[in-house]
Amino acid sequence: MDKIYKIYLDTSVINFLFADDAPEKKEITIDFFENFIKKINI
Repeated sequence: MDKIYKIYLDTSVINFLFADDAPEKKEITIDFFENFIKKINI
């Protein structure tokens, strides 16, 4: 049986992809999307 995963992302999470004034948060957010989201196979 396949599991269905639901993820809620607040819009502020996505906005950090463009946060040039907060490079540490931008880096963490990019890492999240590149390494975590791809692995769950949406």
